[in-house]
Amino acid sequence: MTPDKWAQWLLTRRDGNSAGLRARNARDVAAFRDGVLEGAGLAADDVVLDVGCGTGLIGFGALDRLGPNGQVIFQRCLTGCARRVPAHRQWRRTVQLCGSVG
Repeated sequence: MTPDKWAQWLLTRRDGNSAGLRARNARDVAAFRDGVLEGAGLAADDVVLDVGCGTGLIGFGALDRLGPNGQVIFQRCLTGCARRVPAHRQWRRTVQLCGSVG
């Protein structure tokens, strides 16, 4: 399955498909993600809903902060991005929803 246009932009085009630029941007994006998650005040056993998760930036960061009973629900993963969820080392604590909530 071919990734959609937005997924292609997130995965390659936003950084001009440059590994150097991707590495520089990754620091800024990680700092933004960390700020969001710190502000959320997550508890070890929380369930996090990452709505419009795209590449899973917030959801994967939350998985790393939650305890073994915490869970992340990835909602509206982009085609081409959703396949990354099982690659995460804690994928057993995730749920993927490809449609809209409610």
